[in-house]
Amino acid sequence: MSLKRITIPAFRKEADEAAWWDANPNVATALMSKALKAGTAAQKSPCKR
Repeated sequence: MSLKRITIPAFRKEADEAAWWDANPNVATALMSKALKAGTAAQKSPCKR
């Protein structure tokens, strides 16, 4: 497994951030996988069912 540090750039506009996340879905996947393995993944808002 790669030990590369994940760096998310700072954004000036919300649209720029949304475009970056759309272009880099692997980053979100890696962050979630890391949090799940570490047991630190948490739901911040209530889930509506």
